[in-house]
Amino acid sequence: MARREPGRAEYQRDLSVSLHKLGDLYTALGRGPEALDAFQQGFRIAQDLANKEPGRADYQRDLSVSLHKLGDLYTALGRDAEALDAFQQDLRIAQALALREPGRADYQRDLSVSLHKLGDLYTALGRGPEALDAFQQGFRIAQDLASKEPGRADYQRDLFVSLNKLGDLYKALGRGPEALDAFQQGFRIAQDLA
Repeated sequence: MARREPGRAEYQRDLSVSLHKLGDLYTALGRGPEALDAFQQGFRIAQDLANKEPGRADYQRDLSVSLHKLGDLYTALGRDAEALDAFQQDLRIAQALALREPGRADYQRDLSVSLHKLGDLYTALGRGPEALDAFQQGFRIAQDLASKEPGRADYQRDLFVSLNKLGDLYKALGRGPEALDAFQQGFRIAQDLA
């Protein structure tokens, strides 16, 4: 359909989603080069749609997801510079969406996830201060979402994950008391969820 009617944005978007699903499957099967090809094709389509209609938040979010997937795969393939670029672009889009509509919890959650992905990569690259900044920002968002809707288990779990990331980094940085505090807070959430 996308080839037959290249001007139909919804067909292009469907094609991008299909390519991302193929990329996910190839990744799960350990077929990195094929996953990369699928993700890159999906990214180009998402980027084209987002560039043609920059005011469409759904196209911007699709592009952010596409960059997120590329960043994850680049990380798995040991292509750290490309992963960093993808995650930084993803973060800029997530920040713009969260600022545009601060009341949208899904955009806030996307921003928290983007910050955590970037923090994970900074940690792997030995860039502790940058990792800490990213994790702390992500934590504040996760904490805000969890406090606004304490009955949402997914938000509580996001906060648990965020606290564990902070705890692991504090531990690696030799900041034991802060690591202990983060792990204890995370433990209480996990205990409550269980």
